[in-house]
Amino acid sequence: MHEKKITTDTKVTPRRTRRVVFMLAAFATLQIAGYGYMVNASVSHVVHRMSLEKETGEIVSSVSKLESTYFGLQNGVTADTATNEGYTTGGSLQYVDAHGLPVTMLSRSN
Repeated sequence: MHEKKITTDTKVTPRRTRRVVFMLAAFATLQIAGYGYMVNASVSHVVHRMSLEKETGEIVSSVSKLESTYFGLQNGVTADTATNEGYTTGGSLQYVDAHGLPVTMLSRSN
């Protein structure tokens, strides 16, 4: 029986060398570009987060001022002040009895 030998061409030729060098250079360029993009994105996200933290602090401060104003005004409200502003006392409370309603009015249908 005749066996075939499998041979691979492992000669180093200038064309193959150029191809390998080109592929390595392209890979290195892609890696450097990806690294630059990631660093740029990280820096921009940190800057954006810092501006959001500053804005959040301003909002919290504003809410705190409004709360202190509210509590200060709340202590000054009396029945006479409310009557002078036009508020009246409420009438008797009325409740709805759901037991007398038909089932179709109580159920939710989407």
